[in-house]
Amino acid sequence: MIPLYQGEVNQKYKFVGFSAVAEAERHLSDLGLVKGAELEIVARNGRDSFILLVQQTRLAITKELSEQMMIQEISADFMPSYRSLDRLLIGEFSVVAGILGRGAIKRRLMDMGITKGVEVAVENVAPLGDPMEVMIRGYKLTLRKAEAKHILVLEAKENKQ
Repeated sequence: MIPLYQGEVNQKYKFVGFSAVAEAERHLSDLGLVKGAELEIVARNGRDSFILLVQQTRLAITKELSEQMMIQEISADFMPSYRSLDRLLIGEFSVVAGILGRGAIKRRLMDMGITKGVEVAVENVAPLGDPMEVMIRGYKLTLRKAEAKHILVLEAKENKQ
């Protein structure tokens, strides 16, 4: 486990957490930087800042924050890949890895039965792409794409038969 500022460019890491309470922690978790998330250091601007790739989103991180962020190198045999539920295609299924939202949105999704470790399958998508219908815990649930973006899933598997 090393601080982010000691990481190498173009190397993939697993985010472990913060060594101290960081003001930006809540904001970063809403953007997908949660414990266990895969990240890649895309660029280093001298010694002042970093550009990270997390959940297909680029994040700029200051040197001060990079000193508080702890990462761990991902070994070749452990490379889980995460993405948001809205990116799954019809017929794909996956396992929920977490909910990125906070407060009311997180509570609402959990009330609907979306919790870590539960299997979810995309059943149907409306002709214009929104909403989408998923099968979860034996029932069909309709979600808006905006809601599905808050649900982090492991890389999808092919159609479950």
